[in-house]
Amino acid sequence: MTRTNSPAFSKAHDSGVGVKIDDFFTGKILLFNGLMVVTLHAVGMMAFQFATIGDVTPIWPLSGISLAALLISRFRVWPGILLGYWVLDVSFYESLPIGLTMGIGEFAEAVIAALLILRWTNNQAFLSTVRYTLIFAIATSLSPVFNATLGTTVLYLNGVVPSADYATVWRTWWTADTVGFLVFAPFILTWRERIENWNVTPQKIGELALLIGLTVFISWQTFGIGNPLEYMFLLPMVWAAFRFGERGGTLLVVALSLISIAATAQGNGIFALISSENSLVLLQSFIGVAALTLLILSSTINQQKLAEDGLKEANILLERRVAERTDELSQTLVNLQKTQTQLVQTEKMSSLGHLVAGVAHEINNPVNFIYGNLVHTKEYADNLLDLLALYRQSYPMPSADIQLALEESEVDFLKDDFPKLLESMKLGVDRIREIVKSLRNFSRLDEAEFKTVDLHEGIDSTLMILQNRFKRNNDYPEIQLVKTYDTLPLVECYPGQLNQVFMNIISNALDALDEYDKKRSVDAVKANPSRITISTATSGSNQVAIRIANNGPGIDEATQAKIFDPFFTTKAIGKGTGLGLSISHQIVTEKHGGNLRCYSTLDQGTEFVIEVPVHQDFSVRSSNQKG
Repeated sequence: MTRTNSPAFSKAHDSGVGVKIDDFFTGKILLFNGLMVVTLHAVGMMAFQFATIGDVTPIWPLSGISLAALLISRFRVWPGILLGYWVLDVSFYESLPIGLTMGIGEFAEAVIAALLILRWTNNQAFLSTVRYTLIFAIATSLSPVFNATLGTTVLYLNGVVPSADYATVWRTWWTADTVGFLVFAPFILTWRERIENWNVTPQKIGELALLIGLTVFISWQTFGIGNPLEYMFLLPMVWAAFRFGERGGTLLVVALSLISIAATAQGNGIFALISSENSLVLLQSFIGVAALTLLILSSTINQQKLAEDGLKEANILLERRVAERTDELSQTLVNLQKTQTQLVQTEKMSSLGHLVAGVAHEINNPVNFIYGNLVHTKEYADNLLDLLALYRQSYPMPSADIQLALEESEVDFLKDDFPKLLESMKLGVDRIREIVKSLRNFSRLDEAEFKTVDLHEGIDSTLMILQNRFKRNNDYPEIQLVKTYDTLPLVECYPGQLNQVFMNIISNALDALDEYDKKRSVDAVKANPSRITISTATSGSNQVAIRIANNGPGIDEATQAKIFDPFFTTKAIGKGTGLGLSISHQIVTEKHGGNLRCYSTLDQGTEFVIEVPVHQDFSVRSSNQKG
């Protein structure tokens, strides 16, 4: 149905006509006003051909045309309507006073109907629901009361209508105007909108042909043969309303109205059996009832369709929200699982850190004791050796027993080897102290907060712990290590967490190279040894980059896309959890506001690039403290 939600209708509703004077002087509006004058005069003269008692016609489509024009144009064509009625009535009644009065009544009738419709429907789509359709019917049945009373009274006062026929003429006038409203106004309002999305199918064409055939058959039976089948017209009307919408229903009503009027005027059909004065009035009453029935049915269908569309939209919206909520819950579940696993992994790393720190501490104490006493041991040994040398110098000819003991103990050898032995012990203890230092540096149990550290120490500590992995127990050559360190500033970070990142990436590189070398011969490995390259450099004014590369088999694109996903691993069952790189990515990106990227080409190797800021933003620190 026609929807009239424009604000211009509110203006017309609030202040009568309510249209600016300038609106009437545009070319388009002037043209429409002229067309209204011509249309009302032409259609009115044809309608007057059916005039009966007192020159009153029972057929008056002009009421519906005028109402539709006022509503569509937002009252901008009211001058054309008023002038058209004046020209028509003056020319027909051949009396200026009667014509002007009749024209005012017919014009006022259309304006009153339009204003009542707009007021009672609050400018809504006044044929879209059953309620608004009933309001439309009430408004269009009340406004003709004024015009029928005014017109009949004027004709009575001028002697055109005798007093005995006053009621008949009034009833004919009111019926004609009301039926004109109900038949022609909905038709024009419905068909004025542009038709979009025509769904023309062979099935629709065939159904339309059947509908036309049924209508022609009922028309022939009713008006051709005279069988009393006029109420059978409701069947094609209902059919048209259900299958072809408001346009189909209103078009069929107008078509049946014109056909039935023409047939009855020629004396054909069941309505022609009544007197000529009442036949068209009775026909119009029938058409009016049929039109109102069709309008209510169409509005019911339209209202149901709108409700179904609203239900479908609500259902789609609900499904979309359910899907979104399901996705959110699924993501939340994944995040919870990820967090749980990360907590377990973090707890494991924390326990490992405690274990490493404890072992380092327990080793460090006796090692420091040994290291501290080695100095005194060397001093005492030197003193003893000096004393022995002095004794031999003072007593060059010792007794036979002493000489035998000196030869058996190889004093000369001990004099040369004992300092070397002490120096070797010192080197071993230094090595143990370096390992302990690396273990303590790697664990970093005392550095849970942001600290300014040298990243090279963390990398070297990790390499110290993994140095045994670089050696091979078979004929394969050891994995080469190439370090290219640039001068880096001290970096604000979580040292222990970054050490964990170094450990994960270097361990994965060693695993990949081990698996790769198992597929190569010893000669091939010697010709192209496996190699891990670690380089550091500054990147910009507030960032450092650590590159850890290997010349292993490389990673395909599909694996690269998922390499940082939780639980994703390419290792055999039992050899990996799929969390190392995921946790490393989280540490670098979330904990430090940096980047961790992977670059790889098959058969050429893989490179991981770690980028972290030198100085952390306050927002990153705050979020980490909250987390």
